[in-house]
Amino acid sequence: MKAIRFAPVLSVLVFAALSVFAQTSEPVKPTPRYAAPADIPVETFFRRAQYSKMSISPDGSKLAALRPINGRENLVVIDFEGGKSHAITGYKDLDVHDFEWLSNDRLYFRVADFAEATGNIFLRGAYAIDIDGKHVRDLTYPLERAAERKARQNSVYFRETSTSFQVLSRTFDGSGDSIAQIFGRSQIYADVYRFNTRTGEYKLLTPQTPGNVVRWVLDRDLVP
Repeated sequence: MKAIRFAPVLSVLVFAALSVFAQTSEPVKPTPRYAAPADIPVETFFRRAQYSKMSISPDGSKLAALRPINGRENLVVIDFEGGKSHAITGYKDLDVHDFEWLSNDRLYFRVADFAEATGNIFLRGAYAIDIDGKHVRDLTYPLERAAERKARQNSVYFRETSTSFQVLSRTFDGSGDSIAQIFGRSQIYADVYRFNTRTGEYKLLTPQTPGNVVRWVLDRDLVP
């Protein structure tokens, strides 16, 4: 598995693409039946899966998944009750690499370019979005500090575990907050924050960090 690397990008352009995300459903073509294995076209074995990386919402009412749309991997949500699916991203030049539920109605996802000629996968952005495609927040640089943005754009490639915003846990109090590992006070070692991806409000939870932290973990009370 190739690690995601962080590359300098014009995240403003990526963020602007979110405003034109498709909200319509696309019918899934039925799987054809073949009389014999030899009848299966060769291209069938190499095309992308109709759905991949599926994940059920915390309340079990919805399913999020990646699906090829516009020739790229995009994020769709399927409502179990109504049986309908709709795309909440509509990328044409990038792919949704991975995602996770922040709450029953909000998702966090990261984008990359699977068509990168070098074969390396570079992280091109990180976002939070509602299941209806609204209230998008750019989390590529979650604390919105110009100095942090400049430093990261001129730094070495980042491993998947050291990207700007890494969700450690959801909260369970209805606030919609997440507990996240963020490079806030240092460009080398991350701190833990309680972060609201809808409002952008945050609180530092590790003011007395021991330094030289490889990765934070939480106890059952969500304490670092």
